[in-house]
Amino acid sequence: MKYALTLLVSLAIAPGALAETLESVLDKNSVKVIKEMEEARFQNVSLTTHITSAGIVYYDAKANVLFHSTPMEVKDGQFEALDKELTTGLLSSLTATIEYKADNERAVMYQFSDITCSWCAKAHSEIPRLNEAGVTVVVIPFSRMGADHVVAKQTATILNAIDPKGAMAQAFAGAQVPQSHDVPAELVMNQNMASILGVTGTPASFLNGVKIDGYLPSSTIISAL
Repeated sequence: MKYALTLLVSLAIAPGALAETLESVLDKNSVKVIKEMEEARFQNVSLTTHITSAGIVYYDAKANVLFHSTPMEVKDGQFEALDKELTTGLLSSLTATIEYKADNERAVMYQFSDITCSWCAKAHSEIPRLNEAGVTVVVIPFSRMGADHVVAKQTATILNAIDPKGAMAQAFAGAQVPQSHDVPAELVMNQNMASILGVTGTPASFLNGVKIDGYLPSSTIISAL
């Protein structure tokens, strides 16, 4: 997948040691190296991964260094997120979801979606096109206003319906959705996962573990596969 990158970086690389492959990839993404510098505290850093309520962080207790960003690697001339498998694993652990399975699956997209979000409704209407292109879509019902809001209780009703897919479609079409008496723990976990993965608005999608903020036409998503 191609990335449009805006980077504000402090490079932990010794002067003159910047790999040609990295420099060329940065250039392809219209990013120029302004300065190379050696940061002593980043030498021989050994990071452990910590999943927190505020996101995923990487920490070295010995050096007392913490990173809160997406680690990247240069692969086949492109930037690739190193945490995409971790992200996919976290998303796949959610159970309060609605899956739209592609017959000839070649990618999986998880999508946080709020029934009161017009852009979510537009994205939802394009799921059949994504399925035809081999993209399985797993909708993660999510209330932008939090787990205590009426939308969360309406979402619980949709998930408990005999036909959740039909109930979701009707909600996006403007049908009135009754409120559930409570919000199950599984749905609260959707809210918590949004915080962990930095979701602040909807729709928010993760295509093969890579985050996509906001609405993207299905044609754009398919072309990025």
